[in-house]
Amino acid sequence: MNEILAGLLALSLEAPRYPLPQPPPGAPPPSGVSVADVAYAMSDQPRVVQHAGTRIRLGNRMFAGAAVRNQLRGLTLQTHRLDADFSEELRQYEAGLSFRAPRFRIGSRYLDPPEGGPHDLALEAGARLGLDTELTAAYLEEGRSAPFPSPYREVSLRLEHQGDDGLELAVRGTRQSAPSPAGFSFNRYRLESLAARGWRASEVEAELGYERTLGRLASNEVFGGARVRVPLWSRLLVEAGTRARWEPGLAVFEHEHSGAVSLHARRIRLPRTGEAAARSIALAREANRRGSNVRAAHDDDGRRALRDRVSLSPEREALQGWAAALHEAQVAERLVPLVGVQVSGATDHVRGARTREYRAFVGAPWPLGLPWRRDEGAVPFLRLSYVYRETLFDVAPATVDEEATLEVELNREHRLVGLWSRPGRTPLDLARITATASSWRVAYVFTRGR
Repeated sequence: MNEILAGLLALSLEAPRYPLPQPPPGAPPPSGVSVADVAYAMSDQPRVVQHAGTRIRLGNRMFAGAAVRNQLRGLTLQTHRLDADFSEELRQYEAGLSFRAPRFRIGSRYLDPPEGGPHDLALEAGARLGLDTELTAAYLEEGRSAPFPSPYREVSLRLEHQGDDGLELAVRGTRQSAPSPAGFSFNRYRLESLAARGWRASEVEAELGYERTLGRLASNEVFGGARVRVPLWSRLLVEAGTRARWEPGLAVFEHEHSGAVSLHARRIRLPRTGEAAARSIALAREANRRGSNVRAAHDDDGRRALRDRVSLSPEREALQGWAAALHEAQVAERLVPLVGVQVSGATDHVRGARTREYRAFVGAPWPLGLPWRRDEGAVPFLRLSYVYRETLFDVAPATVDEEATLEVELNREHRLVGLWSRPGRTPLDLARITATASSWRVAYVFTRGR
């Protein structure tokens, strides 16, 4: 009762910053049974499809969830050590189970299709080598129906390291055995590295990899990419990215370039450069010292999942202050975009396709204000975005896709989303003489502690 009164008092003292008021960030999770998530969506694709899901918090012991989408039924369960989920759709069953100890974790996923079809199986095991370093081994087997001679198999080993300034480093080696309808299989070996870091007020991401295929379809491929985000004059964000895949000494298979610029209502703090990045890695390290075995995250959903995980820990009282500080930093540094555009182009010489994509959005903050005025107390409210995508084929007519989205944030926890899309006719649609139709989707989402 005292916690409830304290929450109501804090709510009454806080100046409304959204159309709907809410408790300040950093408040401890409620005791007893409480609602953590609610989502409902209805779409026309072209027939009406409904989706509903919820997640319930049972004190400090676990989260339990359920979801329904058309013919799909699913259940989830999360405790400090255990994650489990189960779903069924038209007699196709899928189940996942994972367990994490202070120094290692194991997990598996199994998919059983109807009528005795080939199954899918995934296994994963991770060993924590330090507070910021983890080694993960994984095995994947995907069933293939006739005329494929054998299933697709993949074995991988991944080493990940996290550090200050949003640093993330990963190296992954993979061996794949892929069947072909011609009756033979070929082996593919892949080595890739990923890196991301905040540098002053900017963010940099890069990837580089090599892939070698043996057998009748022998080939060598190199792929790589980079992305940078740079704030200018505190409120203007400039982004640029590039990615390519080629065979050394022969030709470039595909390449993609993109650029974007956006104006924000308040000073820009990127996820890997601000206080939230430091708080995220600090919480993960402290939780791992106390046996939780978690990773830091640098996005809102990942940080919320991290806070949910440590709130179930037996050491939650000692970690509560660290989690509250992370949440407060997230809210203080959340971006408030007002207007922006993005242009990207990609060429795929294997498919004979060239894609051009144009994105634009306009937003309104709360309290409402003119876009050229800076307001450090503003929060996201309305955002209308539009996407135009054109794909040109060497031997087929062009395809044009359009999409428009309206998002309304009543506060950090309550959101309304409306989406309209109109896909273009692809070469496969033309071959099958099938038509495409526009569709719409509306959704309500409640996320406690977002």
